[in-house]
Amino acid sequence: MPGQKSNRFRPRCTKYPCSRGPACGAGPAAPAVGLVFIGPLNDDRFRAIDSKSGKELWSAKLDATANANPMTYEAKDGKQYVAVVAGLTLSVFTLP
Repeated sequence: MPGQKSNRFRPRCTKYPCSRGPACGAGPAAPAVGLVFIGPLNDDRFRAIDSKSGKELWSAKLDATANANPMTYEAKDGKQYVAVVAGLTLSVFTLP
């Protein structure tokens, strides 16, 4: 009913399966290349995960924990990139 609070949806942090810390603050990006990019873990790393096996394929150390959802894009040079904001820094990586 309008005006009534619902307790069906309660946002909360969930644990990353490898116990790297709570995954809170930003979501993943899953482009159509079989990868999932995640960054909001408390070890300040940005990761590429194989979407089928769950295996970590790559990681990079960031200046801070990612605080925005990563995004992918194709630039005029024809290359595909993934970008993420961590703290006040924008980090951009080229996809192979």
